[in-house]
Order: sequence, then structure tokens, then C-alpha cells
Amino acid sequence: RPARRRRRLTGVLLSPSRLGYAGRMGYGNTTRDHRRLGRRSFVAAAGAALACGLPAAAGAQETAALVVGIVPYASPRVLLGRYEPLRADIAEATGGPAALISAPSFGVFLHRALAQSYDLVVVPPNHAEALRRRGLYLPLAVESPPFRALVVVPRAAGVAQPSDLAGALVLGLDRTALATQWGLDWLDRHRVSVGSVRMVNAGDSIAELVAQGSAQAGFISSPTYEALPPQTRARLAVLAESQPFPGRALLLSRRLAPLAGPLG
Repeated sequence: RPARRRRRLTGVLLSPSRLGYAGRMGYGNTTRDHRRLGRRSFVAAAGAALACGLPAAAGAQETAALVVGIVPYASPRVLLGRYEPLRADIAEATGGPAALISAPSFGVFLHRALAQSYDLVVVPPNHAEALRRRGLYLPLAVESPPFRALVVVPRAAGVAQPSDLAGALVLGLDRTALATQWGLDWLDRHRVSVGSVRMVNAGDSIAELVAQGSAQAGFISSPTYEALPPQTRARLAVLAESQPFPGRALLLSRRLAPLAGPLG
């Protein structure tokens, strides 16, 4: 890997002590202890954190790209479209290249994150807390508005209550995904015994399969639902939704912290 130019990273927006995620699944109060940022501000957060003290990249070709890892909660097309502004803002702020990278599954992504293969990551709050507690990444910002976990069903199926899913095929994203964790907990609370739970690699793929009737229910996040094509949403019904969770978090690899001085 090419040698990196030294970068001074300052201006962290959230200190680790202020995240305060709580609860057995890693989520907590969404009304306090978070600097919640709208999409444009979230996109600018990385630039604000990276820009201070950086020299202009007169020789950008000598600078290794900053690698931004995006948790694979949706298809690559959706992820790249959503976070291209973040990549462009980082590149502009640092005067050097930046690259968006995801992974084929949550497991592969988390393995790479634990190995600190990414310079920055965009992850859900439970993953953010796990990475922070391990001392691997430093929180910069949290997306706003908060998101919700949804249980979606085919609109034409007439599913009206949890018990209608007894014996059903249900789709989840990954057992570490917050929407899937909440959905499985929701089934347990309603004492619903489904036929099977199958994991699918992207939330938008889950929605499409449920809309087609290939599964009787699926667990997805509200941002995934809102980004679906109108014709797909029209074939889905929301059977249940969670309380609000903190938005996805932007974190900086602690590998880069020595270049920043004291953080938070």
C-alpha cells in the first residue's frame, strides 16, 4: 500500500464519552447525548474533521486514498448513490483522493473494520458502540433524523397482526443488523413462531422479495423503505415499527488519532 502523507485530523464533533448508547442491543436515548446532523451536515462532518491543518495536496497522486467503509445495509448502487456526497466532500477537504468501499456481507465488513482496514466507517449505532468500546474508532457525527426498524409484509397478503406470520418465511439483513435484531425481538415479544428466518444481503433486496410474495415478511430500516421505488412501496405494508434509534454514525479509525492530538 502506498505510503501516506501525514495528515493532521482535528475538529471531532462528538467525543466518545458523549455517545452514551445503552440497552442490551446497543441502542439508547435518541433525544440526549447526541450531536445529530442532517444529511448535508453529516456529509460535511468528515470534511470539518479532516480539513483543519491539512496542506494543499500539490501531489495528490502521492497520497493514498482515504478509505470510507459503508456498512452493507443496501445494494452497492444504493450505497454509492447515498454516500457519494460524503466521498466528494472528504476529497475536497483533504485535497486528496477518497474511496467508498463496502463488503459482500455484514460479517466481512465487521471483520475488516476490526482489522482497521477502513480510515472512516459509516455504521449503525450498535456497531458504532462496539467499535468504540474496543478502542478502534472515534465517533465524529451521527446522522439525523433517527431511523426506525420496520416489519414489512406484502400488501396483497392481508397480514394484519403478528400471529398471521406463524409458520412464515421471514427475511432479515444480518443478525447483527439493528432492524433484524429488533424484528426478531418483536416476534419473541408477540410469541410468534415463524417457519424460518433467512438472511439476505441488502435491505432493498429484502423489500423486493417481500413485495413479490417470495417471503411473508421482512425486517428493514425506515431509510431503506423510503428509498425504495414507488412501485415497490405500493406493494408493501408496514405491519410494525420500532421506537426511533440514533442514526448511522461516522467514525474515524484510531490509527489516525496520533495525527490529531487530543480528541474530545
